[in-house]
Amino acid sequence: MSETLPRPKFHDGAPLLLAGTLRTYDNATGEAPKLIPLQWGDFFALDIPEIHTAEVTYGVMTRASMESMDYMVAIAVPSFDGVNAPHTLTIPAAHYAVFTIQGIANVQKNWADVYTVWLPTSGHRLAATPAFERYDKRYDPETKTGAWELWIPVEPVVL
Repeated sequence: MSETLPRPKFHDGAPLLLAGTLRTYDNATGEAPKLIPLQWGDFFALDIPEIHTAEVTYGVMTRASMESMDYMVAIAVPSFDGVNAPHTLTIPAAHYAVFTIQGIANVQKNWADVYTVWLPTSGHRLAATPAFERYDKRYDPETKTGAWELWIPVEPVVL
């Protein structure tokens, strides 16, 4: 196991209705690490009252390829009715490997280690639904310290 990646716990996740901002990043330029923090700032500046009362926020990898990736910053909402957000997304129920990680300094390495170190030897494969970062009261966005979770949708490898 990677020195920055703890052992996962497994959870069955309920469906999520998410509302927030979605941006596409060019992987060739390596712009995501610089621009995703700005996307979080833009998200908190939106005129959506629920953002400021939400106890959990999400960073969702909605699509990824060698060329680019789509990343959504969001909150969960009970319904899309009356939600004034630029983007919405429904994540279906899924089985997840959940990694609890301390601090955000190694976020890129954490994502990479899941796919290159943990997954190939885990007995699981990716399920066809988005993976996401989950931030709750344990994480302090001001100091970028505290625990956050990386939820990876998985299903068992059937031989």
